[in-house]
Amino acid sequence: MEAPAPVKGGQARIVEEAELYRRLICAHTEIVDGWLVSSPSGGDSAIDALVWERQTDVEAGDHRAFQRSWRIDKGTLQCTSPFPVEAKPVIKVVHSPSGKRTAVLRKDPKADEKAKKSAIGCFIDIWEKGRLAYTVKTQGKHGIIYGDDIFGNVAWSSDESQLVYVAEKYDDPKKRPSFWEHNATVQSAASDSPIKDKDDVETPANPSALKLKQEEGAPGSANEYLEDWGETFVGYATPRLFCVDYKAKKVFPVPGIPDKLACGDPQWVPGLGLYFVALDISVRRLGVRFCFNRESAVYHVPFDGAIPADTAEKKKDSADKSSAPDNTAAEKDKPLTITKVSSDSDLSVHSPRISPDNSKLAYFGYVSIATHNGNARLRILDLPATGTVEDHQPLQHAQARTVVGVIDLPSSPTAFTGFSFRRSLSPRPWLSNDRLVLSAPWRSERKLVAVDVSSKVQAERKEDEKVEEAQDKGESRVHILSTGVVHAADSGEEPISAEQLAWEVLDIKRDQILAVASAPNRPAIPVLGKVNSDNQVAWRFFPGFEATASYREQYTRNLTWKILEIAPTTNSGQDAPAGAKLPFEAILLTTKKTAETSNSSSEKDKEKAPEETEQKNKLRPLLVIPHGGPHGAYAAEFSAVWTYFFHVGYDVLLVNYRGSTAFGQAALETLPGKCGTQDVADVMDSINYVLDNKLSDASRVALLGGSHGGFLTAHLVSRFNIFKAGVAMNPVININTMAGSTDISDWCFVEAGGLDKHGRTTSLISSETFLAMHKASPINYAQNCVTPTLVVLGLADRRVPFAQGLEFYWALKEKGTETRVLAYEDNNHGLPTVTASSDSWINSALWLNKFVFPT
Repeated sequence: MEAPAPVKGGQARIVEEAELYRRLICAHTEIVDGWLVSSPSGGDSAIDALVWERQTDVEAGDHRAFQRSWRIDKGTLQCTSPFPVEAKPVIKVVHSPSGKRTAVLRKDPKADEKAKKSAIGCFIDIWEKGRLAYTVKTQGKHGIIYGDDIFGNVAWSSDESQLVYVAEKYDDPKKRPSFWEHNATVQSAASDSPIKDKDDVETPANPSALKLKQEEGAPGSANEYLEDWGETFVGYATPRLFCVDYKAKKVFPVPGIPDKLACGDPQWVPGLGLYFVALDISVRRLGVRFCFNRESAVYHVPFDGAIPADTAEKKKDSADKSSAPDNTAAEKDKPLTITKVSSDSDLSVHSPRISPDNSKLAYFGYVSIATHNGNARLRILDLPATGTVEDHQPLQHAQARTVVGVIDLPSSPTAFTGFSFRRSLSPRPWLSNDRLVLSAPWRSERKLVAVDVSSKVQAERKEDEKVEEAQDKGESRVHILSTGVVHAADSGEEPISAEQLAWEVLDIKRDQILAVASAPNRPAIPVLGKVNSDNQVAWRFFPGFEATASYREQYTRNLTWKILEIAPTTNSGQDAPAGAKLPFEAILLTTKKTAETSNSSSEKDKEKAPEETEQKNKLRPLLVIPHGGPHGAYAAEFSAVWTYFFHVGYDVLLVNYRGSTAFGQAALETLPGKCGTQDVADVMDSINYVLDNKLSDASRVALLGGSHGGFLTAHLVSRFNIFKAGVAMNPVININTMAGSTDISDWCFVEAGGLDKHGRTTSLISSETFLAMHKASPINYAQNCVTPTLVVLGLADRRVPFAQGLEFYWALKEKGTETRVLAYEDNNHGLPTVTASSDSWINSALWLNKFVFPT
């Protein structure tokens, strides 16, 4: 590969862009997680808020995580740790319901980084009374512990003496030998001297020497291919439920669960047992990251924490006997019976959550799983009022009832659009036994809502649930909480309308909500809400975030944004499906002067920032960034990367084309089978809207996109000659070749072929499907590309293998179009390392500037 041409602008411009990126990124603090726990020293009414933050250190090439805490008591909110405490990397931190204990799950620091996930040892630390009380080593019991938001929840027993968690099934690497790794076995089995064959190679005289012991694997099995869960889950294959009794220092698998189930997200109900989500691994494993369509169900097992007889030992001293309950099983353990409790109509499920009084289990179910994301219905399983797990018998469960159904077409342009997700629900989403709180994508916004889940309908449901849902989708149960004014307290922030912010809920305790809120010109900070019985919330920013206020003053005070409502021009005629006729949206980040002088043609085309002006002589260039997925959605929230490109000199256009989530299921389902046409047309419609309304400079338009956004970038630069430059990051280029190598091969069939192609995952592609995939792919148009395009690749990408981007690169080289490739080792689809992300974003800015701001 020949060396790339030097970027115009010289060394000084390169240094300038790198320094701008460093200042913008390193000064920004990201809110990672947060908890509300009972204060151990503040009295019965006091609650401690613990917030984990993360800051990027580009010089060290690492993310620095730290924790701060606040005391909530009798209406006061006071920072109790003004100096953050840096946190060491761990798998997961889980606070007990009482707040008296904290479990820290961490990987063995001496573990071989190259070892298989099934052989990596871990530690479980229990902290109480301000000290480390117990440490349990799991080596040899299971492999790596799951700490993600899909599988990796942790459940405490009612007396907080045990935890159930998810870990990789243990697989001793010694039991997967090469042909020659069992020398001791070979030598003991060989009774004669070795024999040399004609090629002078020694073999045992006794052929039985090559046989292995019964408990060991077959010779040559060391390199057998192991299916895993794909992108971000490389090496994670067999998640199992395990229980640790930390006082007895016992770790054992939860019994009764068949090997064919991959388990996750356990919930432990006293007297009833465990509820969890499981996928069937007797069929092919497909990628689960950002894919909510994997066939799964909620199961129940009447587990009471009893230590199986084969792992139980007598306590060593009387102190242990008195301090820990005797959970030792009888001499012969009774078998546990596993029961599926979610409905057959729920083809995929996620986020089971138990109500505070243990009377309800809420979960989200999908009735359509052709697309990787979509509209989910909120389901409630009313649990048995009484029960016991002592007899280990299955419990009788009622049929789950639908509280909020699938919203196909919103009832009005501003109405609720249904529930769709980027990640699983927060661990504790219950405000009361009948009210669930969650973040709801709502077109190009993200609101905080409370859902009334009380029994307004009969718990026992008929099989034909679609008829019932058609009569009542449950929109009236959804109440918006992110309203009113968020007050400043001592945060350094100014009061702001809650409706101008994008929301995520982190935790709930009693009547307090810990959330995080942001806007494109407001970096995220924690917000505390106190809720009354009428769903009215008094919101206030946390104090101690003066640095964030300073960041806003320095970097985003001249940034504003508009939500543009755009009428589609393609596949929207009289014969088009109802969902295809709906308008879509785009978010435009621009300067205040531009926003103030523009004309709106829609009620949603409104400025959402304090009044302020900036002198400006001409319109700014436009950088268009379509989102990935394609079934995802942008929200009007803060992004340091968007802010960086704004400061480089661009207006930024974020397009939520038809097929995005958060606009109703009917609109989403118009895209499969039309990828490469409808979504491309929608992006062009949004660009034309901006340029026709003279919001940005029509002579300087550029593109940047990743994943499906890279797919759209490659299409657009190949089919339209209005763009100065483009950047395609891990782009889908050739759906045909991707189908046999991606971790989500079903995506290729559905998005290119349509919803009726659901269930196809084989690389044996028919000629009809082959042509459809080729027609939908950017490679079909690459011979027409004259737009200079940078291709950015993660060499460990399992979602869109890096060869996809290389196909486009070589096509452009052959065409004679200016191009360049950046390739990052040990980086997956999201380019997550600080080194890769920093390098790729700075290089992307330099590449675009070379053609948009020529010197």
